Amino acid sequence: MLKSIRPTRTNLPNTLVPTITSVSDMYDADAAADFLEWLGLVSLDSPRIRADDSIDPYLSRYQVPELSESGPVARNLVRMQWYGFIPPTFVKDVYMRAREVVGEEWFAVNVGCFHGQAYSILNYGVNDTLSWEYS
Repeated sequence: MLKSIRPTRTNLPNTLVPTITSVSDMYDADAAADFLEWLGLVSLDSPRIRADDSIDPYLSRYQVPELSESGPVARNLVRMQWYGFIPPTFVKDVYMRAREVVGEEWFAVNVGCFHGQAYSILNYGVNDTLSWEYS
């Protein structure tokens, strides 16, 4: 039996986003780890990444990474999530559509698979892509 899978769309207003000037910003292991941590918090819709977050620093010391001299900027983001048995061609189609829509900006895609495998892809502009594989 086939089941239609609909995305869950979540608006993430006033979210602090690291400024990335090129994919080479992620060649440093610490910068990549900071970015991937931020990306995980986006996946969780954590209040720690909001520009208006006012948590006591005694409870949380998290800060959005400063990957460039200009530092993070507040943006309105949209997170799209699909759950279910999804063929690889669908993931490829989502990625290619995001490239068309985003243009020269950057975007990230996270994919989780069975047996704990996961992938994160950072796309910057039309020519630069960097991916991480977890197992």
